[in-house]
Amino acid sequence: MKLTDRSDLKHHNRRTVYDYIYNSETQKVSGAELSRGTGISLPTILKIIEYFEENQLLQESGTMESTTTGRRPTMLRFTPDNHSCVGMAYDGKYLELAIVNLNYKILHSQRVRVSGNVKQVMRTEIIPLLDHFLNGINYDRSKIFGVGLALPLSGDIAHASVELVTPMTALGDRYDFRPHLQEISERFGCPVFVENDVNAAALAEFKRRSLTSADDLVYITLGTGVGCGILLNGRLRRGKNYAAGEIGSMLLHGAANDDISARTLESLLNASALQQRFGLCDAEENERWPKESLIRIADYTARYLAGAIYNISVTLDVDEFVLGGFLFEQMEPYVLQFTREYLLNKAPVRLSAVSAPMVTSCGAGALAHDKALDAIFMRD
Repeated sequence: MKLTDRSDLKHHNRRTVYDYIYNSETQKVSGAELSRGTGISLPTILKIIEYFEENQLLQESGTMESTTTGRRPTMLRFTPDNHSCVGMAYDGKYLELAIVNLNYKILHSQRVRVSGNVKQVMRTEIIPLLDHFLNGINYDRSKIFGVGLALPLSGDIAHASVELVTPMTALGDRYDFRPHLQEISERFGCPVFVENDVNAAALAEFKRRSLTSADDLVYITLGTGVGCGILLNGRLRRGKNYAAGEIGSMLLHGAANDDISARTLESLLNASALQQRFGLCDAEENERWPKESLIRIADYTARYLAGAIYNISVTLDVDEFVLGGFLFEQMEPYVLQFTREYLLNKAPVRLSAVSAPMVTSCGAGALAHDKALDAIFMRD
């Protein structure tokens, strides 16, 4: 990292100290330990500790036990519940809402069915549903310092402008979310950050597995559509056109200049296609699906899914894959087992299910945390 001025150095030192505390085994440290562990001078560490205490990131927690004489060092404890972010995720049918603390742990969550496309949900649903959620859990809103919103979109999400859209969003060629984000920010008094839903889930899984900048991960979701989030060397791969991971458009067979509408991965594996092919009810109502039907659907899905994973694995040379999405949840554990069997001896990959429920909203909250913390670290 090239430090160009005092503010850069200040931000760097604060982030270094924060990361050291966050990654420590007990999340309890002394000033002397921080200085030794980070290589930052003790006077600078003491200033950072004071700043963190003022911002309720640390608090004193007794003294260190010592067999030597003299004053025992004061211990400082990380306080992950003093700040939180709201993570929200819309998948085309459901809106997930979660309170995520600084340890990326979900403290409260709710999942509600909503109707309408993304534009309609942003216009009329987000604010009332978030208000209702926070009121229902009687949550202290002063603790919220960011809102993360994960949406099923492809485009320049970082600047809240969508140029490419995924199926079923009904947004047209371009849509600007900034007015909606500004309204949410003003209503709840904190910044709002938006991200592609699959990317948010991928980042959450990456963090939950404590992976590093030397690691890769590919997250695949099966639901209303088929999507993919890719992290290479710890960094999210977006692509020049912000379309990296749109594996639903992967051509399975035939020439690219042929009519491919019925031969893409998504055309075969999205929820509507499976319902139509197997004559089933709504794919989200698992209790109405007999076990025999689940096994047949899982086997059919696994055949195509294994082919997609194999192609991604050999193209990008990655071996860590995670599966999620509401459709995947309905077919668990069969689809995971069958996909592993179809991949056996073909691609040396590690294939696992999502680490916890509500992973997309957790990822949205985690993204909001990381960006909101950067703002805190930059303050004078």
